[in-house]
Amino acid sequence: MIAYFNMVNDAYDHLKKLDESKVSLKLNSKKWSKKEILGHLCDSCINNYYRFMHLQQSKKPYVLEKYDQERWVEVRGYQEQSWNETLELWYCLNLSLLNVLDKTLDEHADHPVIIGEETFTYQYLAEDYFDHLQHHLNQIFS
Repeated sequence: MIAYFNMVNDAYDHLKKLDESKVSLKLNSKKWSKKEILGHLCDSCINNYYRFMHLQQSKKPYVLEKYDQERWVEVRGYQEQSWNETLELWYCLNLSLLNVLDKTLDEHADHPVIIGEETFTYQYLAEDYFDHLQHHLNQIFS
């Protein structure tokens, strides 16, 4: 878990240094700006926080609903929000998620989770969340 805390803290330190005009730039109207990518990571964290909290009290297996990522980013309006506001939201959400994982993952690691037609474990979802996070952070830093 320490590696994930370090990942979030290191990313936060680098993200703070990015310029508002550069992260707001949209090269294509159908692609997200770097600001919107970070906003998507906020939405992803919100959804996973909710899932991980509810998993603690759910019957096995826990069935997950997917969410419309494009619509969430559009409705939330991250492109119009300041970079700093989005960044602070992202950081606080991820620290909260990490605290939930730190307190619950060991006990519930093998808890089955169904998404669509596939079954995963809580452990897999936690690791997948951070793989997803790293993928999008790489996009932002490129």
